[in-house]
Amino acid sequence: MTALNFMLMEEAVYVVADTMVTEQSDPLFFTTKVFPVPHWNGLICGRGSLGLMIDWLGRVYGHMLARDFIEADQFAPDTLRQLFLDRPIQEQAECTTSIYHLAYHPDEQRFIGFAYRSTDGFVSEPLDYGFHQKPGISIKMKMESFPDDFAAFMQQQRLEQDLLPSDDRCFIGGQIISWMMRRINPTDAPSHIETVIAPAFQWDDYEESYQACCDRLHG
Repeated sequence: MTALNFMLMEEAVYVVADTMVTEQSDPLFFTTKVFPVPHWNGLICGRGSLGLMIDWLGRVYGHMLARDFIEADQFAPDTLRQLFLDRPIQEQAECTTSIYHLAYHPDEQRFIGFAYRSTDGFVSEPLDYGFHQKPGISIKMKMESFPDDFAAFMQQQRLEQDLLPSDDRCFIGGQIISWMMRRINPTDAPSHIETVIAPAFQWDDYEESYQACCDRLHG
């Protein structure tokens, strides 16, 4: 499961996610879990089935005619339901998946968000403004310096998750990658959306986890 935290605000979106992918509690490989969709002025991210996420991205990037995320929201629930049914039966039974769209609404001139969750049949769920965290932890998030405060928050998430039994645990590791989207209003040019992507943190056991992935690959 992914550690995913984001702050949704009218004027900006701030996101961090870890990079570790696991299978049966073991490190499998590392990847990005937040994906830019520049032609829709937004991001796609999620938790759960990476395969379903990639299937959805394939539709968005390669098959879907829509002006933006608002228009795509009309098609997302039905398409995600079908893609989910196309996944392996065991995955459908055991892996819950949530997909998030975070995007700029050009008509309303503000950022908005939608969630689509397998537990709710992928119905469209408008997101409230504020901080969204997965997994939950015992401390409150204070946003003062991005991405440092988000990275510190996720490090605490890992500390708390590492104390849980493997069946209940979110395996967090690799790196923390940060994403920021905000509207820029220059005085001498049209406004535009700026996206900034940057590494925010790397855990001390990254090399150990990487070697575990290699051993699994060649085992």
